Amino acid sequence: MKNYSHKQQASKYFVKVIIDLEVTRCEKKPSPLQKKPCEAKTSRSSGSGLIIGLSKRHKNQIVLSAGHVCTSKIKNSEDDKYTYSVSENIRVLDRNSYIHDASVILSTVPPEGGDLCSLYVP
Repeated sequence: MKNYSHKQQASKYFVKVIIDLEVTRCEKKPSPLQKKPCEAKTSRSSGSGLIIGLSKRHKNQIVLSAGHVCTSKIKNSEDDKYTYSVSENIRVLDRNSYIHDASVILSTVPPEGGDLCSLYVP
């Protein structure tokens, strides 16, 4: 039986999930003199994840994380004066400091379901 270091094995599959969120607010009826009818604000958050290997033949991976890490409560909306649009970019940082784009396969948060998210990382 091979003697594995638990620390080495755990860190091999551990990743950081990075979420960049941009919210753009645009006036519905901008004045003709206004140079910028829209303004954007960005924020970044992060959480941890675990790589679930598919097989040695596949370069694609599945990452499991908490649902609250992958699920934004901010949605596209509007009020009397503004429209708000939201864009989200999810990436994964691996143990070798490489960053990979990711997309959500399925994400649930309480009370609708468990606090779990699966990400596809091509």
